[in-house]
Amino acid sequence: MGLATAPKNDANTLLSYSDIALYEAKRSGRNRDALFSPEMDAKTAASRSMLEKIRRGIDNGDFLPYYQVQVNAKSGQVVGLEALARRASPGGLRTPVDFLELAAMNGLLEKLDDMILRKVLLDLARWTLADLDPPRVSVNLSAARLEDPTLPQKLARLAILKGRVSFELIETIFLDKLSNQAKANIAAIRDLGIGIEIDDLGSGHASLLGLLELQPDRVKLDRLLVIPAGHSVAPRTLVSSLVQIARALGIEVVAEGVETEQLADTMAKLGVDILQGYAFGQPQPAQEIVSHFRSPDPTIGMCNYAALD
Repeated sequence: MGLATAPKNDANTLLSYSDIALYEAKRSGRNRDALFSPEMDAKTAASRSMLEKIRRGIDNGDFLPYYQVQVNAKSGQVVGLEALARRASPGGLRTPVDFLELAAMNGLLEKLDDMILRKVLLDLARWTLADLDPPRVSVNLSAARLEDPTLPQKLARLAILKGRVSFELIETIFLDKLSNQAKANIAAIRDLGIGIEIDDLGSGHASLLGLLELQPDRVKLDRLLVIPAGHSVAPRTLVSSLVQIARALGIEVVAEGVETEQLADTMAKLGVDILQGYAFGQPQPAQEIVSHFRSPDPTIGMCNYAALD
């Protein structure tokens, strides 16, 4: 419920204010009400302005992937990358904190997913042409796109090389029972040689039956679980238990939020397979992340993007 007051006989203002209050109540959760305030109006105006920037950014191709390395917990070798969406703007790069929630609320995640995936595939092609050997890249796949009945056909047209790409599904996608369409799409994705990963494990209420049914290639432990494990017994015990469960199911475990060598050592001792975090590098643009790649030919230098373009 949205509540508001307005000057006498000003129905348009009253409707506008109450609508803003209703929107705020919905943002706060179910079974709530909100009373309009000028601060709400300013907040709504800012959201509308940002939404317009997001729409223009999608139309203009302003979103791009930044890559963060994932390393083998035992060898330290780079075994994967996560593609993280960024929006180029006159004021500098914008992170998902600025645009992801608004994009999701306004049905724009599918377009955003598609743009990032296509740019990742372009970067993979460039790296390959430069005789580099890039690792697997993990790309987010939203719940809305997972329900798209035309998704397998769209992906097939992209001719994605097997083993080069994995899709990250946030944990909440499979907390509720997967629809038949989502199951069919996941099977088709696997047939195309694309991996399946579960992001933010430990942040929700994932069931063991859900993991057993989905059988992802990898699960990623949420940073809110990983970071406390560096200095507290209870989180370490939980991480150890999740690792053992994943290992019994043949699933690799990735720990995100690994920001120190000490935490990296702790995660490795707990049996985590892959580590990701600032201890190994911040997200970087495509032309900079190549310094982490191995080249089959030691005489090959860094990827020359200008020449490839």
